Parts: sequence; structure tokens; C-alpha cells
Amino acid sequence: MRHDARVARDPGFRLEQAIESVAFTPGARDLAPLLELLGGADEKLADRAERALLRAGAPAGRAAIARFGSASSPGEGRLRARLLRLIGRLAAGEEIERSFYEFLRERLNERDPRARRAAIVALGKLRGAGPELEAALLDAWDREEEIEERRALAAALGKVGGARARERLRSVVTEDRELRRIADEALLRLARIDVEPLRHKGIDANRAPPRPLPMVLRCRAGIEPLLLEELAGRFRGARVRGPGVVGAELAGPLADVLRLRTLLSFGFALPPEPIASGDAAEALARALTSPAADEVLGAFSDGERRYRIEWAGVGRRRATLVRAATRVGRARPELVNDPSRRDWEAVAFERAGAIAVELRPRLDDPRFAYRLGDVPAASHPTLAAALVRVAGARPGDVVWDPFAGSGTELAERLLAGPAARLVGTDEDPRAIEVARANLAEAARLAGREAPLELSVGDALSALPPKGLTTIVTNPPMGRRVRRGEDVGALLERFVERASAALPRGGRLVWISPLPSRTRAAAARAALSVERALRVDMGGFDAELQSLRRR
Repeated sequence: MRHDARVARDPGFRLEQAIESVAFTPGARDLAPLLELLGGADEKLADRAERALLRAGAPAGRAAIARFGSASSPGEGRLRARLLRLIGRLAAGEEIERSFYEFLRERLNERDPRARRAAIVALGKLRGAGPELEAALLDAWDREEEIEERRALAAALGKVGGARARERLRSVVTEDRELRRIADEALLRLARIDVEPLRHKGIDANRAPPRPLPMVLRCRAGIEPLLLEELAGRFRGARVRGPGVVGAELAGPLADVLRLRTLLSFGFALPPEPIASGDAAEALARALTSPAADEVLGAFSDGERRYRIEWAGVGRRRATLVRAATRVGRARPELVNDPSRRDWEAVAFERAGAIAVELRPRLDDPRFAYRLGDVPAASHPTLAAALVRVAGARPGDVVWDPFAGSGTELAERLLAGPAARLVGTDEDPRAIEVARANLAEAARLAGREAPLELSVGDALSALPPKGLTTIVTNPPMGRRVRRGEDVGALLERFVERASAALPRGGRLVWISPLPSRTRAAAARAALSVERALRVDMGGFDAELQSLRRR
């Protein structure tokens, strides 16, 4: 609500309290006292006054310009700087008032360094001002001698400059490390925006490399054998390299990787570069400009190749990243460090005195597009895919998921191949509705229908489907279990129920958080362990068990 002179105020009204509310918009009579608050020692009060003045709009800017002209005493330096900041923020709004911009540009000639710096910072936020602003800042750069103001000018030119600013910043020679860092960051920013639209084409996932490229593929620790099964016949040299890590060579299109349903992530590993004289930035730049990097990037990208550097496990190390990206840009201009529109993640690992880089392409992942909704503690789709791979897919299968959740296991089974019937039950009615939507989308994506039955029911009391051949499920492991109920007892009772429901040769494929208890229960219930994989569930281990009815 706007307050002005025509509105009577309560006798107890205090402006300092009123500006605490975002609903208060100052009137004309409030502008002068609020401007005075900007120069006070109370930073929080000054910030609130500034926010209130911003809500007042153009009248506040005009009042600030008038007040700046009268703020000439030596003790008003802080107020002058705050006034310029306010005017700049008002000028950066959607409707730029020309007089505000011109006023700020004239302040580049102020004798007071603090005022000049505030004007530079404010002008650096006026992205729509055009080439004349770049020219004004470059003129200021030529006559500026103070290092603080040069730093501010370098940052501003990086935001609003163009080709001239880029050339000027490239020619900067300085012993001031902070100015060097700011100029390098400004050059990186200018490189991101000064791109011909047709030059940046992104990644073409349908292209195959000229020769096989070594890859690093990641999955949940414990299901490496299942990922190897998916790789067989399509990728060369597949082998386990460590927990959750598989190596292979890509000879076909990059899109082939997105057919691996147990895969979490993947990338291309570059040869390590030794760190010479403690300069990690130089080693990182060598890796990104190496022939190996060029081979990977060139196999799938044309024109501009946009990337972002990320350190693995050692923090951001901003200064090192800036130095590395600056060196890369100078050596290979087609490599553009652009965190906001990147096509590649360059993940850097520092190991044994060397920098190893893994190039990870950023692609839309179509594998699990059926997930229109989710429920708490639902299966991760790569884990559901692992269960389905172990269970197999035969056209005559009648598959039951008694802990259906959002339907992920059933959706993966539908995508794996035809089935006679897919049946899901869950205690939560909302979960059944989510599963229904997800399975309808999975059927659409698969291009085939499957007889589907979903109902609300308890896994221990619901009637198993007629003709049942396979149970595929990820049971509750704590979060979805009724309060006070023992997880182990629930799992043991379900093993008994599954054995009674399955025919001879029928299978239960599931995840057990208590493998020794469920193995013992399986032995008592005439179920044999066909396959068992210890799987990392993100904080604890469980066992993927395939149990066959004897």
C-alpha cells in the first residue's frame, strides 16, 4: 500500500518500523528520510531503507540524484556510494529511465574513488545499455589509476562488454593477482556470450567415434555382473574395474549407452597429466587440450564445445578452475567454459601427483521417461531394472509385485518384453494411482499393451494372481513398514507366503536387507537360492536374491 501526504497516519507511526514490512511502499514525504537512513551506521536499517526505496520506483531515483548533488561533505562518502547503488538498481529494472543511466555514466569522472567504484558496479548491471556503455567503461579504464577501480571496471566489462572489452582485457598486464583473476573471469564470461548461434550445435548422440573409445561406466556397487551382461555383444573389452565401476570401449553411437538400464552414469577417461611445480591448473588445462580430449569431444561435437569443470571430492577450488579455464580458452578458443549451457562435465580427480579428467556428456536420458510420479521409498529404476534382468522376461509370465509402490518393477518388466499378466498390489491407495499412471506411460513408450491389474492390498493377505510364475519386488526396508512392526518378521512371513503361491520352478526375485534371515526362511519354505548379489543401497548393503521353488 502506498502512503502519501493525503493519508493521515497514526500518531505512533515510525518509518523505521514501517519499512520492516514488504507491504509498505513509501510516499513522496518518506523519500528524504529514507535516503538519510542509507548513510547511517546501521547496515540492516540501511538495507531495509534501500528495499523500501526500490518499491517506490522512479520517484526514489530522482530524489536520490538530487540528494547526491547536495552530499558534498567529507563525511558523506558512504551515503554517496549507497545512493549510486540505489540509482543503479532502479536503472537495471525492466523500464530503464534514461536520466538514471546518464547520471551514472557521468559519475565515472568523480574525484572520489569510492563514488567512481560504486558507479562502475552499478553500470555493470545495465546489460541493455548497448555499445555506448562499453565505450564509456573503456574510456574510464584508460584513465583509471586506482587498483580497486580497475578491478571493478574489469568485472563490469565482463558483464556488459563486447569485442573491444575482450581485446582490452586480454592485453591486461598486472602484478595484482586479484585483478588478474577478475579479468580472467570476465574473459570467460565474454567467451560464453560472444558465440555465433550456428556454431554451437551441442552433442550428437547418434554419431559413432572413428575408432573405439575407452569408457568408464558406473552402476550400484554389487550389480557389476548385470551391467556386464548388458554390455556383452555391444561393447568391447568390458571388465570390472572396481566397486560400481566397469570399463568398456564404445565403437557404436553414443545413444547405445542410453540403452543400458542398470547404468547410473558414464564418461570418457583421459590419460592423467602430472602436476608440475604444484600447478594443478596447468595440468588440468593440458588434459582438456590434449589429443585424447580432442578425440572424445570431436567424435560427438561440432563447432563450439561447451564444458564445465568440476572437482571430485576436494571442493570447488575456484581460483584453480578459473586459471585452468583461462589457459584452455587461450589455447583452444573453440572450448568454451560455460557452466550454465554446458554439453560436457569435465570431472577432475587429483591422484598421486597428477590430474585425471573424465569427460561426461550431458544428454537427455530417455530410459525412465515413464516415471510421471513417485512415492516415498520407491525403487530407483536402475535397481528395478536389475531385478527384472535377474528374473528374465518370458512371454507367458504372470508377474506379481506385492509391494508395488510407484510401479517401477512392473514398468521395467513391461519394457523388457511381453508378458501374460502384470499384477501389482500395495497398501497405499495413492501409490496404486501413481503406479497406474506410470505403467500407462510405460505401455505407450513400449508400443504394446500388457494385461495389467493394480489393487490396494496387503502383501501378506492379498490373493496371489492365478497362473503366477514370477514375483519381482523391492520390499519395505524400514520407511514403509508399519510402526512397531519388525522388518525381519515381515520378510520371513512373506517368504513363506511366496513359496505357497509359486508353482514348482517359480521364482521370487527381490532385495533382502536381512539376507541371512531370508535365506534361512527360504530353506524352510522349499525355496533354493539361484543367485545372490550384495548390493549397495546407499548407506547400507542388501542382497539381491533369486529364489526358485523346488
